[in-house]
Amino acid sequence: MSNTGREDSEELKIVGMHCATCTTSVERALRKAGGVIDVSVNLASEEAVVQHRGTPTSKLVSAVRTAGYDVVTYISAFKVKSISAEELGRLAAKLEAQKGVVRVEADYTSDMLRVEYNPLSTGPDQLEETLRGWGLDPARISEQLSTPDVVAASRTLRAYSLRLLVGAVFTSITLVAAYTHQPLLALIAASPVQFYSGWVFHSGALRALRNRVGNMDTLVSLASSISYFYSLYMAVFRGSAGFVDVAALLVTFVLIGKTVEAYTKTRMLSEFASTLPQVAVVIRNGEELKVDTRTISVGDIVVLSAGDKVVVDGVVEDGHAEVDESVITGESKPVVKRKGDPVFSGSTVISGSLKVYSTKVGSKTYFEQVTEAVRRAQATKLPVQRLVDRVSAIFTPLILAASTATFTIWLLVLHSPFSAALTYSIAVLAGACPCALGLATPMAVSIGIRRASKMGLVVKRGEAFEAAHKTSIVVFDKTGTLTEDTFEVESYTELVRGALKLAASVESKSQHPYARALVSAFGKHFEPSEFDSFTGEGVMGVVDGKTILVGSKRFIKNNINHHENMDFQGDGASVYVAVNGELAAAVKFKPKIRREASRVIETLKGMGIRVVMVTGDSETEAKAVAGELGISEVYAEVKPEEKAEIVRKLRETGVVMFVGDGVNDAQALTDADVGVAMGTEVAKAAADIVLTAGDLRGIIRLIEQSRRVYKKIRQNLTWAFGYNSAILPVAAGLLAPYGLSLQPEWAALAMSLSSVLVTLWSRV
Repeated sequence: MSNTGREDSEELKIVGMHCATCTTSVERALRKAGGVIDVSVNLASEEAVVQHRGTPTSKLVSAVRTAGYDVVTYISAFKVKSISAEELGRLAAKLEAQKGVVRVEADYTSDMLRVEYNPLSTGPDQLEETLRGWGLDPARISEQLSTPDVVAASRTLRAYSLRLLVGAVFTSITLVAAYTHQPLLALIAASPVQFYSGWVFHSGALRALRNRVGNMDTLVSLASSISYFYSLYMAVFRGSAGFVDVAALLVTFVLIGKTVEAYTKTRMLSEFASTLPQVAVVIRNGEELKVDTRTISVGDIVVLSAGDKVVVDGVVEDGHAEVDESVITGESKPVVKRKGDPVFSGSTVISGSLKVYSTKVGSKTYFEQVTEAVRRAQATKLPVQRLVDRVSAIFTPLILAASTATFTIWLLVLHSPFSAALTYSIAVLAGACPCALGLATPMAVSIGIRRASKMGLVVKRGEAFEAAHKTSIVVFDKTGTLTEDTFEVESYTELVRGALKLAASVESKSQHPYARALVSAFGKHFEPSEFDSFTGEGVMGVVDGKTILVGSKRFIKNNINHHENMDFQGDGASVYVAVNGELAAAVKFKPKIRREASRVIETLKGMGIRVVMVTGDSETEAKAVAGELGISEVYAEVKPEEKAEIVRKLRETGVVMFVGDGVNDAQALTDADVGVAMGTEVAKAAADIVLTAGDLRGIIRLIEQSRRVYKKIRQNLTWAFGYNSAILPVAAGLLAPYGLSLQPEWAALAMSLSSVLVTLWSRV
């Protein structure tokens, strides 16, 4: 454990350093982490050795990442059995204090801890040993093999199902014995229900007691135990069954609710989960072999046929196929893939066949990046959840007080029989439902984030997903966001007939964006006999015996005989063309605006959202694009660091969403309330949310999905608070004078079903 004041050291494996300046930047960032005594960064080994006094690993890693670099970390997942959400949260906080632990995420929907750690300081074996030392029985889950959420939910379902089966059988016997006036037989039959089926609640209550907190287990355990032991007294000393049927029914009814809830959760997780096959066909030594997907390496050729899932990220080496990329884009329409086209893991071959050259495998693939990002986002505790947690923390003590008050008033004030007072008191314990409160937010967020991933929206930070529904300002970076990475011809002047066809033929040998636009506009008509490229200036080629130059104004000016008339198209020309040393043509390009951009801007304005554009381009170019899109607020000639300043200033007036491509806007993405990046590099993006489809309409889907989820959270919380407000007065017997009361077992059933309803409603 990190102890403030005790000198310690930690090694970090740094990613992204290229020169001595990089090492200086990393050293400076680490020294600012607080408590750091000395830092030594080695460029050759790419390691940093940090001497410090109790500085948490998370602070060190955060300092490096904030500086724009990264640290190699691993992730292990642990399923922690039979533990409440409150305990899980405290456990996560405790584990985060351990040396080497970067972050611990408590997934309240699957009782799982995901631990990000520094492999140079700790590992999964040490983490598991630590958890066992705290009296827990963690089950380590391999993140690479499958979907741990589904595995965990399935195990929970099996455990509850078995306890429910035993409970149902013996509860039936208990009821028959109680109604036929056989109290001892009824008590014997109820014992397996109390001590086996109900043990899941009793053990949870004991653990909560050790931690000096209360939870649902506390209430159920108390209610069933009071009923059972009161019945034991009655059976032994009075020859009556007492409340033995109540004790058995109470446990069984709660288990029914828990089993249905676990089943619903398992179905929900299975519905959204998607797994990659564990076997794939690769070509090795000229032969097609079936291999374990975990043995596939970068450079391997993977063979895919119709129906196969893509297990790597790569480039089509050979073949032709229709591929379902809905896992990436959210669009179900198949995409045709040919040689040279990229393919991503998780997509499915619909028809045809492909041979794919692997460029990314294992945890580096798109599929694994998205899966991990979604899991992390789901485990995020939102601000509204923290408020609910504070309410839940005092909920159980209030219910215990209410139950005690109910018993006291009925017995001592109203002079009711002991059994009647006890019945009302138990009903209060059994009917209260802190679970519905606890599930209201995480269940809605979990499902919402999973659904978003199916729309091509990869949520990396849950807080940003929540904030998206309040977005009042959307700031777009122009290049690569509102515009594509391609250009089109806006205007041209040709002094020599056919000059641009000759220029396009030469440019067919170049990969420059201007070259592609020129070829697209004028076509390739000749094959150059010679070609040469001059970086940052232009190209030269020989076509049909003519020497063709295409390039910047300076490049052409320095290589032609007469350049007095080079301003014939004004200063707006992008490239010039010369034929045999004479000026022949000039072309002006404009960035190609995304076809959906105008509609998206219009929709955002219709939603009452202010739209802003920032760009490093000239004011003339910026206003041209903004005018075409109907954007009135434009910041031009802005440096990358100035984009972040603009975002921070705009945040003073509203909730800001920044949309960029993640290239020169990392700080702006970080500083915005909601940072959205476009592309498939999920892990590298500094954004909170990634639009993997590369379609701006995802912005609208994001805001709408966030609004739906937040609305669902409000509905769930309204139901949870409303249920408890309604059930408790009835359970306490306030309406008994009017003939309306609630037996403890039925109160328990109502309590269980309230949690089920929250789970089901979150799926709607």
